[in-house]
Amino acid sequence: MSDEKLPEDNPERPVQQIQHSSATARVPDEIGRGVFATAVIVLHGPNEYTIDFIQSLARPNRVAARIILPPAVANQIRTRFGAGSGKVPCFIWTSTQ
Repeated sequence: MSDEKLPEDNPERPVQQIQHSSATARVPDEIGRGVFATAVIVLHGPNEYTIDFIQSLARPNRVAARIILPPAVANQIRTRFGAGSGKVPCFIWTSTQ
């Protein structure tokens, strides 16, 4: 990672730069801070997966972040989660495909 900086008046100014294999992405300030989640809900259909990260610190629970992915990317994530332990964590979905 590097601390590449762009001009201060640029709203796209990254906090850090992520590099992995052939992928590179700039992380803006508002994304780089992240969000705290206590639960996750995964919904899927034939064309997309929706992953909601939930904060249940107070009532009512609220969605802290939502990610919508195509099936190919969702399967990459599922594979990566299972790669370290040899099994997929219980919150990961089963595909209908």
